[in-house]
Amino acid sequence: MHERYTCDGQMMANRTNYYFEYPSVVAMLIREVRYGINVGLRSVKISPFGPSSFTYDVGNVFVAYAAGDHVELEVPGNGTRTYMVDGMGKEGTEYEIHPGVPVKKTTKGTVDASGRLVFEGYAGTRVMAIKME
Repeated sequence: MHERYTCDGQMMANRTNYYFEYPSVVAMLIREVRYGINVGLRSVKISPFGPSSFTYDVGNVFVAYAAGDHVELEVPGNGTRTYMVDGMGKEGTEYEIHPGVPVKKTTKGTVDASGRLVFEGYAGTRVMAIKME
């Protein structure tokens, strides 16, 4: 069976022999819906639908998320990204931000009224936000 069919229900001869597209769609849905991982060109948003703690390590995307405690991320690319992480606690909760290479200086981030932590970090390197005691 080929991947796609023509309008008359026949297998398309110029398409691949196997359904590679459907598993890819399922993988994207799991990443973007279940785990809420949305990697954009200038921003990365983590907003899980259900799990309060998980590790996602598929391809070149790594996310270790523990709601209200810490998040560790690595996404492809280079340059500065805006990271938005939902479910990080009550308003005013402070996090120590490790933005990754080339800047190794830590900063401080604060959770807003919606429970979202927003901070700047670098793609292509490990970025962390750890709850301050």
